[in-house]
Amino acid sequence: MINTEHHANIKQIGNELMSARHLLLAAHSDPDGDALGSMLGLYHLLSSLGCQIKMFREGQLPVDYSFLDGAEQVMNELPAAEWPDAVVLLDCHDPGRAGKILNDWIQPEHKIIVIDHHIGTVNSSYLICKEPTASATAELVTMLAEQMRWPINIMAANALFAGIVADTGYFSQSNTTGRVLRLAGWLVDNGATPAPIAAAAKSRALNRLRLHAEILNATRAMLGERLLLLQATRQQLSHYQCGNADLEGLVEQLMLVRGVMIGVLLKEITADTIKVSMRSKPHIDISELAMSFEGGGHKNAAGFKLAGSLDYVRDRLVQKIVLLLEHTNGR
Repeated sequence: MINTEHHANIKQIGNELMSARHLLLAAHSDPDGDALGSMLGLYHLLSSLGCQIKMFREGQLPVDYSFLDGAEQVMNELPAAEWPDAVVLLDCHDPGRAGKILNDWIQPEHKIIVIDHHIGTVNSSYLICKEPTASATAELVTMLAEQMRWPINIMAANALFAGIVADTGYFSQSNTTGRVLRLAGWLVDNGATPAPIAAAAKSRALNRLRLHAEILNATRAMLGERLLLLQATRQQLSHYQCGNADLEGLVEQLMLVRGVMIGVLLKEITADTIKVSMRSKPHIDISELAMSFEGGGHKNAAGFKLAGSLDYVRDRLVQKIVLLLEHTNGR
């Protein structure tokens, strides 16, 4: 069962969702596979129950999962503020994580429901289902559907399965639990198609492969190869006609190197804004490191944005990583 201490009972959230006529679903900016999969999964589940739903995202949709049914309906514009009966935040727990557009649009009278698996503090006025031990937000939505006994169609099953495999690395990462494997099996029993999902999500355009090759070829090894860093500039993205979404999967490649403890990808968003994605071995907790930069995430997958140049952000981050690895004896 979900740990519901200080949180709404999952069935209470289910009942709130079913009672709404109009819902706005939103995920964190630049949504990844789990954010998109959980949003589309909930969209298909509730649409089949008669709810009118709009979906919002700020930034690019994840290239690897844009094949999912309904992805084309995720808009970058918001409805009139009075339209939704509730706003559902998926894979994030604060409107600011969904981007400036949504954060500025939110009104005090809006009822906000949070379904998330990230670490962090949540406004106590929200209706909350936040479980950091869950492998993915799509896992929580799947559990919600199962416990509410909602009818599930193949579109919802595929979206939720895709969200789960995106955040578990196809069940290869340390967040893979017996619970998520059981729920994934339940989705397959209800129509999810693992092989076509994997084939579509893992397909790559040639220009993206060339971009990855250039970035990986410039990998910086530090601290005796325990720390590996990548940098992606706007110029590189432009040269290969790629977007930020095409950088998905790069930092995970670093964790395949023998002896590496922490892998980092620094992405140049603007001339003075850098987005940092980090991964670590199971025994190294990088979530507090991310939070020290006002970011967040999980024990072994976290990130943040920071103002400054690539060199400035890299130097500040490396200083803290050195201390972290010293604290863990660099194991």
